[in-house]
Parts: sequence; structure tokens; C-alpha cells
Amino acid sequence: MSFSQTDWQAGRTRSGHGTEVESIACDQFCTRAGVISLPLVEVGFKGAEPKVTAQLRDNPPRQGVVEFDELPLGVKKSRIDWQASRSALTDGELHVVKVDVLNYTYASGELLRDLVNPELANVEVSVTGSALGRPR
Repeated sequence: MSFSQTDWQAGRTRSGHGTEVESIACDQFCTRAGVISLPLVEVGFKGAEPKVTAQLRDNPPRQGVVEFDELPLGVKKSRIDWQASRSALTDGELHVVKVDVLNYTYASGELLRDLVNPELANVEVSVTGSALGRPR
């Protein structure tokens, strides 16, 4: 089941009713989980992307994937939200490494360095050079 913070599916749903769920900020999650930062964050909150990505600016993950469901709607707010989310992530030291329709993949400079020089990384890397635009 998929839920949206905004009613972007207006006219395509029967009820139009909202559902409230309890949530916590990313930094609170990290504190509770006992981690300094998250290695991977996937954001697909259907309307809440700007709120979530803004939280990642000060403590970005090594890698992030964001799905912008509302972008193809052609609504000005969708474009503004996309730009705000993209800025929050790229200002937070992440780089766009792949765009696949509505899915944007971001990687930290640290991760990109580790992929280029795996012998310098403190983790084992088993990724082909295609992630960096090089042939396999």
C-alpha cells in the first residue's frame, strides 16, 4: 500500500482520506540506533521529500536514492519541491551519480573516492566502474 503526504493522486483514488503515522527525524533515528550517520537512505515519501532531504544536509549518508513521484505532474510546487530536495542533498556534499526516470541516486564524495581507490577504503567494495561512467 502506498500513501502520500499530498493529494497528488486526486481523481485517481476513491476515498481521498489521509493517514497519519508517527515519525522521527533522521538525527533522532541515528541517536536511537547508536550510529553516527546512515550509510544508505532511500526516500520515497510522496510529497515529504523536501522535509526529509533537508534533514540530511548536515549529516548526509554515504549514498541516497530519492524517488520524486510528483515531478511529472507538471505542477509548479512539484518542481519547487524537487529543486529544494536536490539542493539540500547536493549542498550536503552528495553528488548525483544516476538518474533513472524519477529515481535520483546520490553518492558522497567519500564513497566516490572509495570506489575509485578501493584499497584506501575502510570497507570492501565490489562495484564495477560503470557507476562512475566508465565501461565495465
